[in-house]
Amino acid sequence: RGLALAAASVGRMHAAWAAAKTHAETHRRGGKPLVARQEVGFRLAELLALAQTAEWMLCRAAWMAGEGDEEADVLVRCAKVFCSETGERVTSGAMSVLAGHGCVKGNVVERAWRDAKALAAMGSTVETARMAIADSLLDRP
Repeated sequence: RGLALAAASVGRMHAAWAAAKTHAETHRRGGKPLVARQEVGFRLAELLALAQTAEWMLCRAAWMAGEGDEEADVLVRCAKVFCSETGERVTSGAMSVLAGHGCVKGNVVERAWRDAKALAAMGSTVETARMAIADSLLDRP
């Protein structure tokens, strides 16, 4: 279940990032596309790096779970925590790129932001997952 929630978070991140990129490329301010503004380009780069990092963590956790590795449970919980929190950060960042457009109900980014908030609480909350991670670390010799 943790992997599915992490995967859903990664999917929402990518959808929000793509929508923010499209918006930045197609909307103009001062005669130039938004993406030409350094702060917008940097923000999109940061959001993509975060989404890609979350995706790699998800892939590693899935691989370890598939291999039956004894560390898989902890890594799956770590992936759930990281992907959930990163999903909230990426979707919020995408919303800021879209400015007022990002808050419109039904917008891809608004939906991704709402989903990111819900995914963080599904299964086990991030706090509960952190406690389980800590407990498993304390049980080790």
